[in-house]
Amino acid sequence: MVHPSFVPCIEPTDAQSQERYLQTSLQLEHACSMLLESDIFSWHSERLSEIILSTAATDTNPHCELIVHSALLIYGRRNPAFLRSKVKWRPILPILMDHVLTELDDDIGDNVDLGRGPANESGMGVPIEARLRSLAIGILYEVCRVQKFDVEDLRTCTRPLRSHEF
Repeated sequence: MVHPSFVPCIEPTDAQSQERYLQTSLQLEHACSMLLESDIFSWHSERLSEIILSTAATDTNPHCELIVHSALLIYGRRNPAFLRSKVKWRPILPILMDHVLTELDDDIGDNVDLGRGPANESGMGVPIEARLRSLAIGILYEVCRVQKFDVEDLRTCTRPLRSHEF
């Protein structure tokens, strides 16, 4: 469930609206950048970033997940301190791992640019699972890079994740 104060920022998240207004990964990135650069986000960035994290941990609508994960990746790249808290990211790591480990057709899996979506810049024809997978890999890479995981933390990362990231 999306937090009520965050709903106006990301609605509508249904497939039809997303395919109409956010057809390419660049459009999605631009929309997320506009959200993150908005006055409300700049004034309340801590609270709104917590809302995005809680939405990522609870919402199972793949179209909402695509928007939320895109916002997390962009915000994390702009603010590495946001990625440092292991406690904040612990509930989200299994969800991201599920996206990484999702089986995709071989011809689709290689057509996605990490963290940006489809390599051909068109979201049309590329399953949302492939787009979510690329975002999850990008987020996990950034979290691992910033947090400098120790041996115990890396045990949560399975061999398939490491083979996708490195």
